[in-house]
Amino acid sequence: VIWFRGSDPVTAPWLEQEAEAGDADAQALLGGWLLEGAAGFSADGPAARRWLGMATAQAHPGALYLMGRLLRDGLGGSTPQPDEALGPWLESAKAGHLAALRSLGLALLERPGGAEEGLNMLRRAADRGDCEAMYELFLLH
Repeated sequence: VIWFRGSDPVTAPWLEQEAEAGDADAQALLGGWLLEGAAGFSADGPAARRWLGMATAQAHPGALYLMGRLLRDGLGGSTPQPDEALGPWLESAKAGHLAALRSLGLALLERPGGAEEGLNMLRRAADRGDCEAMYELFLLH
């Protein structure tokens, strides 16, 4: 799926068609926009969860990251489930998604006995160029 910044979703009916046809990139993109109410879409939590769920079933790293955020924060009208966010973030991080690695590290820092592993994950994300992980490490020291 190719998307150009500033494009109007109304002029791109193909996005939902591609998502319906099973394209994980389209599902993740559509789910993310519906989750955030971005790119001209109104926020729609249940629809976002549906599209992200389809993309996570295909192990899409970006969708796994967004599903983790949805679960942790209770986005889209759902109840926060911070422990449930760890699984999607771990799978996403294994696929190389830096924001998922950072989010997993931060979540582990808040858990009893998770400080060392959390710091290691933040360091790995920072070593791979994640500026937000670098900032979080700066705040911790």
